[in-house]
Amino acid sequence: MDLNHPCHAPAPFRPPGETNPFRYAAIAADRLHPRILCHPFQRDNFLFDIYLDIWLDNWKEWNRQLDALVMESQGSLYHRGAVPRPNPLLEPIATKNWDLNDIAILSVMRVRCSEGAADLIETATTSAEAYRLLEDHRQSKNQYRQVMLILQAQKITFPENEAGGVTFDAVAASIKKLVDRIFDRGDINKETLGLALHLNGLSRSHPALFERLCGDLARGALSVAKISCHLSVLSLTEKSCSLAPPPDARARQVCANCKKTSHTAEFCIARGGAMEGRSIQAAARAARRRRTYVHNGQTYILASPTTPAPPYST
Repeated sequence: MDLNHPCHAPAPFRPPGETNPFRYAAIAADRLHPRILCHPFQRDNFLFDIYLDIWLDNWKEWNRQLDALVMESQGSLYHRGAVPRPNPLLEPIATKNWDLNDIAILSVMRVRCSEGAADLIETATTSAEAYRLLEDHRQSKNQYRQVMLILQAQKITFPENEAGGVTFDAVAASIKKLVDRIFDRGDINKETLGLALHLNGLSRSHPALFERLCGDLARGALSVAKISCHLSVLSLTEKSCSLAPPPDARARQVCANCKKTSHTAEFCIARGGAMEGRSIQAAARAARRRRTYVHNGQTYILASPTTPAPPYST
């Protein structure tokens, strides 16, 4: 029998129960000639001899070796998203091969990472996801280092003269070295410069908040908007503290009429006091009204009973 003859050629593969001709044609083509083949790594081309360390900043060399290894073995940069995953319903064999190739790349990435970097990609399911996590972490670290270098550069000052042993050329060389280190991390964007200027303004006036925000920046969880929120809370806190009387202010008050504490002669109900004959409850209500005032729907506490309320704005 001549199998090359159209009448004697075998029927194309048709999955059981499949009625869509386009779908079973795609499945048949994938079964005969899958679009993606499995390419296992060979020991001869395993030239990846560097470990990624998130603190040593060896990303460029690690990334270069990873790209070279993947291109040599797979022919495409899976970890950069160059090869999308096929549809498993139309190309089951190509999808299986893609998964095997991607798992091999992901395994190499995990093996060639330090403990800290490996923890970052522990939950990643694809090489592209792991690469994106490492890239995002690298960018946040670069921003942190750039901000710290800018803060360090802002502390440099030129001496009044060179009598102390520090020359103008030495200071200028230090500034140039810092500038080179800053731009080695990449270009400075508006967000990075804003973070550096805000933190520099807080470093002397609010050192505790400065240290806290630097910790957030090191974790990649800081932005200019978040600093603005912290400043708003700080402003409201200081305003309330300035308006509120000290906790023991009433205890230090001595009535000039009866010589007792916790009230003044203006609210004294004893003989000779301004509220002579009134009840204690009435005197307390009068004192509370004197210590508070309402402005724009907000109730404010005065620093002392005799402090006048600020004028209303019109």
